[in-house]
Amino acid sequence: MSSRPNKPPEGDTPLPDLESTVELLARYRQGDESAIDRLFMRYLPKLQKIIRVRLPRSTRDISKDTNDFVHNAWVRALEALKEGRFEYRDEGSFLAFLYTIVKNLANDERRKAIHRARHVELLAEPVDLSPSPLEDAIGSEAVERFDSALEKLKERHRVAIILKIGFGYTAAQIAEAMGDNHPNTAGMRVRRAILRLAEILNEI
Repeated sequence: MSSRPNKPPEGDTPLPDLESTVELLARYRQGDESAIDRLFMRYLPKLQKIIRVRLPRSTRDISKDTNDFVHNAWVRALEALKEGRFEYRDEGSFLAFLYTIVKNLANDERRKAIHRARHVELLAEPVDLSPSPLEDAIGSEAVERFDSALEKLKERHRVAIILKIGFGYTAAQIAEAMGDNHPNTAGMRVRRAILRLAEILNEI
C-alpha cells in the first residue's frame, strides 16, 4: 500500500469475503498494491476494536477517530510482511499478529506520555496520562503482567487467548480461525491456554 488508505465506511460491517486473506497476501507479494488495500478494509474493524481497548484515551482524543494510529499499525504490519517477519498460517495467527502490533504501538505511546510527564516543567500544561479501557478494567500493572505472561505461552495457546480475550470470539469462531475441526476442540484449547496463563501469572 503506497499511500494512506481512503477513509473507511462507518461501522464495523465487514466486506464480503470474496478472496481469502492468503490469496490477497500472495497477490500483494507479487506487486498488486490493490490487494493490500482490500485486505486493509477487511481487517479495519478488527484494528479499530483493538485500538479502542488498548490505546490510552488521551492519545485517542488527539487523533481523528484513531485514523493516524490505524495507519501506523498497518504500515508496521506491511513492513513485517515485506521483510518476512510474519508468515501467514491461518486467520487466527494473522489476527494475533495484528493484535501484537497494536499492543506494542499502544505501549510505545504510553511510554512516550510518561517520558513527557517527567519533563512536565518544560510544558505549559500537564500531560494527560489517562488509562486505556483495559487498564481501567484490570489496572495498569495487571495489563503489564498479562502481556508478559501472554508472551510466555506456546504460540497456539497465545493465539487462542488473543482471539478469546482480545476479540471476544466464540468457540466456534476460534475453531474456524484456527482451523480446528470442531468448536469443542477450540474450547478445550482456550481452557488449557487460560489455565497455563494463570500458572504463568502466579509465577511472575
